[in-house]
Amino acid sequence: MARQYRTLAACSVCVCLFLPGSLGLILELQALTLFVVDFLFFWAKVFLVQMTALSLEDAFVGRFRGDQAASFYSLAASGLALAGLILLFFDVRL
Repeated sequence: MARQYRTLAACSVCVCLFLPGSLGLILELQALTLFVVDFLFFWAKVFLVQMTALSLEDAFVGRFRGDQAASFYSLAASGLALAGLILLFFDVRL
C-alpha cells in the first residue's frame, strides 16, 4: 500500500513540474466548473504518467540482473535527477 502511495505522489510531482496546464482556462470556464475540469484533467494526467512509468519499469527492470539494476538506479537515475535539479535552479534564477 505504501508503494502505491509513493508512486502516486511521485507521479503527481512529475505532472506538476513537467506537464503543467489548465484545460479549464483553455476552455474559458469560470468558478466551480473550472475547478472540477482542472481537477479531473490533473488526475487524468497523473493516471497516464503512472501507467506509462509502471509499464516502462516492468519492461526495463525485468530484463536487468541485480547488479545492472543497482547500477542503473544509482548512476542513470541519479544523474537525471541532478540534471533536472540544475535546470530547475537555472529556470528559477533566470
